[in-house]
Parts: sequence; structure tokens; C-alpha cells
Amino acid sequence: MVDYLYTGNYDTYTKELPNEKSEEPGEIVPGQRDVFCELIQHVKMFSLADKYLIDGLLELSRTKFKKAIREERDTCAFSQFVAEVYDLQFESSKELRDIVVESVRERVAVTPLKPIVQEAMDGLIDEIPEFAGDLARSYLRRPILGHCTTCGTHKLVSISTLQCRCVECGKGGATPLGSWYEGKSGWGE
Repeated sequence: MVDYLYTGNYDTYTKELPNEKSEEPGEIVPGQRDVFCELIQHVKMFSLADKYLIDGLLELSRTKFKKAIREERDTCAFSQFVAEVYDLQFESSKELRDIVVESVRERVAVTPLKPIVQEAMDGLIDEIPEFAGDLARSYLRRPILGHCTTCGTHKLVSISTLQCRCVECGKGGATPLGSWYEGKSGWGE
């Protein structure tokens, strides 16, 4: 935090992981830096910024946190720090929680999920009920997400599908729930 007060920026102290090849998903990849450690440092900086009411540091740590999450490719390792974010007990932590939920939605959008990813997500949902609730509410508010070349591919936006494909037969022409029943859209009527 002192670095930020003097320079307007801060560095994370990450270590290079050993160059040992691992056959198990979720383990060390040669030459990879410890992104988990970096993510935790951004969460801690966010916490300090909130505690001491330093808006610039709050914004910087949020931005760096979001960038580090996008760089983390291992969903199993990614799931390890979710508890750290959900342990934060201040109002502004909702911003980090929203980033986590958005990142999870991006990761699980590719179907079918690998069994190890499914297990990691099941564990998160079982262990952190607040996360499960946030994830469910996210799907209720914005059921289909994607990227828009006009708005910028760096952020997720709600989308409307022009043509849906049936996962079972692989052909187009399927319709999403709520659009096939003329005149009634479901519970809200």
C-alpha cells in the first residue's frame, strides 16, 4: 500500500513456479507464475483500500484483480481463491464477487464441462452458499452472455440469440424457453 501512496501503482510479488511437468490438471505448468498468489494480493489491496477509503487504490486493485482472473487458465486453481473473496466482510466486496461470478460464467459456458471442472464447481457451490446464490441471481438477471464487437470484446454483455442449435441433434432451429409459447412467457404473467 505504501508503494501506491508514493507512486500511484503497486507491484505484486509473484514467484515463478518450478519447471516440473505435471500430468494432473490444476497443477504446475512449466514457467507459469503463481497467479493464485497474485490474485490474493489484489484481494488484500482491495481490502486495505476499502478500510482506509482510498478510492484510487480500490479502482486499481479491482482492475488488476480482473486482469489476473482473465489470465488464470486453470479453473481448479481459480476456484481456490473464491473463498478468499467471499470471506471479505465489507460492502464494496460485492464488486469483486461480481467479477468472480462473471469469470465463472465465462469458464462454464463451454459445454460439456470436463469432469474435473464440474467437480470444482460443485465443490464451490456446496462450500460457499453465497457464491451459489450470486451465480443463480446472475443467470436470472442476464441469462445469455457473450461479447460484442461494437461494445468491445473485453466485457461481457447480455445477448439475444438469432438461431439456437439443439445440443442433441446438432441442428439449428431450436428455440429458448419462454419464446416458443405464444402470448405467455411464464411465471411473470
